Amino acid sequence: MSIETAQSGLDCAVLERLASKTIILGVLDLADMTIESPRTVADRIRRALPHAGAERIVVAPIAD
Repeated sequence: MSIETAQSGLDCAVLERLASKTIILGVLDLADMTIESPRTVADRIRRALPHAGAERIVVAPIAD
């Protein structure tokens, strides 16, 4: 299940409804050309963790 959290301002509590799913967590605001700081990206990831275990979260997009 792919969930965009950066652009939408999604309440991460909705992730609790997806208990059986692996979550692809969108943490970059692709509508804003400003490069997010590592702290901002980490904060977006941390917002999801109380609602979905780290083992179920895949951070996206993934840079090579």
